[in-house]
Amino acid sequence: MVEQGTASGDQVEEKGPWNVEIGKATWEEYRSVVRACRDATRKAKAHLELKLARDIKNNKKGFFNYISCSGAAAE
Repeated sequence: MVEQGTASGDQVEEKGPWNVEIGKATWEEYRSVVRACRDATRKAKAHLELKLARDIKNNKKGFFNYISCSGAAAE
């Protein structure tokens, strides 16, 4: 996207959330985003497993379905 109507009349390139040109980011910024995504995934998976462990008394079928799927992926 290009902004128009600046004082000099020139077109200005759009900047992204890290104040760099769209499509370009530094390695440190990329690593911080990847680290945040991995952290969120880890927490979501732990929350799901905790919920399944608490609910095993009432929902054995769902628990064993999750275990059978995760065991096949590990091999």
